[in-house]
Amino acid sequence: MTTGWPVFTEDELRRYDGQHGQPAYIAYDGKVYDVSRAPDWKGGMHKGLHYSGLDLTRSLRKAPHDASVFQRVPQVGILKPEGIPSPQPRLSPVNQAKVKRR
Repeated sequence: MTTGWPVFTEDELRRYDGQHGQPAYIAYDGKVYDVSRAPDWKGGMHKGLHYSGLDLTRSLRKAPHDASVFQRVPQVGILKPEGIPSPQPRLSPVNQAKVKRR
């Protein structure tokens, strides 16, 4: 099943911390959002409490707002759940035959 969204691992998400010209992305409930232009996110930080580049699902469950705040920022991908292997590239029939002969 493909979603059409780019898939981010937690390691890849960490690169989008709002520093050194990078956009600021966060994950919430399996979705990745771009908070770079959100007014409460400055320099990759939300009100001095939360850093971008991280999965904030647990932290935001304690926030004074609900998940509707994510309607204000664009979704840019999905977060790959930990422990689930990345899909293996599919081999063409010719390459499959080569692998079987080895």
